Amino acid sequence: MDRVLSCECGREHSVSSSQAGQEIHCSCGKILPVPTLRGMRQLPLADSPAQSLEQSANGGDKSVREWQGWRGIGLAASMACFLIAASFCGWYALQRSRIDTSFTVQQEVQAGEAMIDSFDPATLSEMWHSFGQMGMQLKRYPDFYLYQLYAADLTQNALIAGAVAAGCALIGLGIWLTTPKFRAQG
Repeated sequence: MDRVLSCECGREHSVSSSQAGQEIHCSCGKILPVPTLRGMRQLPLADSPAQSLEQSANGGDKSVREWQGWRGIGLAASMACFLIAASFCGWYALQRSRIDTSFTVQQEVQAGEAMIDSFDPATLSEMWHSFGQMGMQLKRYPDFYLYQLYAADLTQNALIAGAVAAGCALIGLGIWLTTPKFRAQG
């Protein structure tokens, strides 16, 4: 049966009968002599074997255990999600910055009028005749408009990825700040 050996600093260490007569180190820096088998009977019993194993694995320091379980996994997962979302946000923003959206409808109309003004009457008549044959078929949007739509989609994706990254960072910060180990140091 494991017993509890207390240090002057208040930390409790779980010791087993196999450690009788040896010394253990407390995280405060003191060396604690473990009593002999006969002297260990005077020490109180440890609560449970699982707790005893956990305390002996951590050197009896309870603040180290605070990162075990969901806190460590939650912090690691939130930081991984943050890095992934921030990468996507940066990629979308980079793609968006490469698209020129300065061309407007007015510029397209002016370019079309300049092109029509440059045609001679025979070429203009042929063009008018070809438009008459096409009729009301499905028309294609001009390239500048498609680029503007694509740029708007990339901007929206970058904002969403940035919001996800910020949310993951806040979750990680919340886990970090609510850890008793952090509060004890701060």
